[in-house]
Amino acid sequence: MVDGVYNDSGTLYDYYESTRKIRLKGIKFFSPPLPAVDLRKNLSFLNGNRYSSALKSEYREISEADFKRIYSRANFVKNFPLYLENVSFKIDEFILNSINSLHGIIKRFDNRKQMDIKTFIRLLGEFMDSYGVSKSYDELEEFYSLNAWRTGIKHYPSRDPERIVTLYNSQGGKRDFGLISFE
Repeated sequence: MVDGVYNDSGTLYDYYESTRKIRLKGIKFFSPPLPAVDLRKNLSFLNGNRYSSALKSEYREISEADFKRIYSRANFVKNFPLYLENVSFKIDEFILNSINSLHGIIKRFDNRKQMDIKTFIRLLGEFMDSYGVSKSYDELEEFYSLNAWRTGIKHYPSRDPERIVTLYNSQGGKRDFGLISFE
């Protein structure tokens, strides 16, 4: 778990060189775990023989020398967890991924077979807001109209003019639909 994110231009023990750093809550990156018993005589924070009281707290700051001793003995995993990676998307890619993710969530956890496209777009706006990306309903409807064909989601026409959203295909042809399918 991440305790906090901060920016710092310095390196961390000559190991982590990114300016973006995080404070972790009790995560170990060892594979297999490195028993403190094997290192107790070499680590200053374990106080020699009285190491059990030093390990009662899950959070402990250690010296750079202790870090280097542990680092030299540990078998670190080759890939760090994904939340340590800095990820960026183009907004179009993010919206398409959000559409597909929301569709998948509704399909899996809701028993409905279809929904108004306009309702889906409103839910999409709320879904994206939860990630800190804010788009107006009109912007999302326009994006959905132009890119619905890229999602592979099935749509049904509607006779109700209040439900109609014009969707375009890959060649630019347009057709009116009102419902999105979850089958």
